[in-house]
Amino acid sequence: MRAARSKDVRTCVQIWSLPHPRRSRAQQHLFGIGKRELCALESILSGQPTHGFADIDRQPQGRPGFRAVGKYIAPQPIEQLIKGSRFVNQVVVIGNERKFASALIVPDWEQLEAYAKYKGLDGLNSHADFCHSPRIIDLFERQIAARTQSLAQFEKIKKIALLDHEFTVEGGEMTPTLKVKRRVIDEKYRAVIDRLYFETIGLARDGGGDKEVIGG
Repeated sequence: MRAARSKDVRTCVQIWSLPHPRRSRAQQHLFGIGKRELCALESILSGQPTHGFADIDRQPQGRPGFRAVGKYIAPQPIEQLIKGSRFVNQVVVIGNERKFASALIVPDWEQLEAYAKYKGLDGLNSHADFCHSPRIIDLFERQIAARTQSLAQFEKIKKIALLDHEFTVEGGEMTPTLKVKRRVIDEKYRAVIDRLYFETIGLARDGGGDKEVIGG
């Protein structure tokens, strides 16, 4: 009996790894088990300690993340994809308890200035000018879109804010080991973040696009 139950559990875990449309159909026929339970079962099978479904439902232990549109989003994999662009120096994905994921981006100024010179872009005399240039905005939108095609729709970045200064240890946004202090950034850049989501309402009413770039 124990061996049979273990086999059933492993089958559930395997089905959860299927692409979403197939997974949802197959899951309906297996004991009514949902995502929380499968995460817990997978944790048990892998030998990792678990403290009940409630903990797992909130957030995978030891991994930073947040919930947007009712779904858990792990920011680090998304950030690594975006950092694949040579124009990105730093990026922090945000969106806790918001309707979609956004990103604060610090450009690689050396690469960006070289690009502007190559393209013959005029009027870019400061970092703030770069942050508001339609051509630069378009560049980052295309860079992000190209590198995040494999993400689920709810994980994709809907809006971005370009910042004209870096996150630093001295500024309090980074730890001495250069890890991002997400809560500090959420608080320090709350005005910028709120503008991203507030402007979404205005853009929707005006029939405009869904991305806006703000200088820090």
